[in-house]
This record gives sequence, structure tokens and C-alpha cells, in this order.
Amino acid sequence: MIRIISCEYDELTGLQSREYSFKIFEKAIKKSAFIHSKLTYVLIDIDFLFLVTYTFGYAESDKYLTLIAKTIENTVTVKAEFIARVGGDEFGILFMDIDDITVQKECEKIKNAIKNLKLLDGKTKNIDKTISSELFKKIWDKGDFITISIAIFSKIAHEDDTPDLFFAESAELLESIKLSSGYDSMVSNF
Repeated sequence: MIRIISCEYDELTGLQSREYSFKIFEKAIKKSAFIHSKLTYVLIDIDFLFLVTYTFGYAESDKYLTLIAKTIENTVTVKAEFIARVGGDEFGILFMDIDDITVQKECEKIKNAIKNLKLLDGKTKNIDKTISSELFKKIWDKGDFITISIAIFSKIAHEDDTPDLFFAESAELLESIKLSSGYDSMVSNF
């Protein structure tokens, strides 16, 4: 029997794959440039998922990753060009021609939905705190559960823009907010 593996979807989460989503992204960039419509790329990073993997193993980490993916997918209520897993613990959402306030509200809903899952609630006492007491303090200074950080990058695309440009810009925003405000944060370029 021959098994056909689709590269359109991430095998673990069922969301679109990075490769497939970037093909959709390329078409959206061309459309945005042609009709002068704004594209908004949302990059979501699960804060400190590596500690779950380190402490409880890959099976537990994968369970949380899948649950978070489904929660993101079920929480978005406005039309998205795609919702995809774009990295190990990163997700991307592309919106076209959606106003900034609506995107921010969608992202707040996602943050709250993930927080309300209360993943790891009560289990953090099992995590190896010798990794770094300062790092550990940053993780759960806002609660005893997994959180996410979100970067929103928005612009009217130019024809020569690429998905990697949007990804890099949002990743840079994400890194800057984590360094300045810690985790469980949201930042945008507008």
C-alpha cells in the first residue's frame, strides 16, 4: 500500500503547513500589491513550551501543541487567508483587508482562550527550577499556566515582498516585546 503524505497540512496539529501557507501568502502579496489592500500577518509563539518538553516529554508537549492549535483555529472568527503552524511552537495567521482594531480584538481573544485552557495548572511545581530561577520567574509571574506572545505586522504589500519578509518583521517585533515586556504579551507595528 502506498501512503500519500500531504504537505498542505501539518501532521501533528492539522493546521496548514508553513510551506503550503507560504504559497497562499505569495498569492495574497500579489493581490495586496495589485489592489493596494493591507495584509496583516500574526505570529503567535507559545511561551516556554520547551520546559514542558524538558520536564514531561514530547508526548505531553505535543498534546498541548495540538490543543493550542485547535483553540487558535476555533477562536478566529473573521476571515483569514490561512491559519498555519509555521515553526515548532509558532503559528501564523494571515488577514487581508481587515482593520487593525478587529485584528487586535481577534488576537486578544486568542490570548484569553489559551490562558483559559489553564494548561499546566498546578503542574509547574514539577518543572526543574534549577534551569534558571530568573527565567522561571519570568515564565509564571502572571499565572501558573502556559501563555502565548503575539506579534502583528501589517502593511500594504509591494510586488517584490515575500512571506519571509513578513515573517522576519513579525519575529523581530516578537523578540523585542519579549525582551522588554516579558512574556504573555502582544505587540504590533501600528
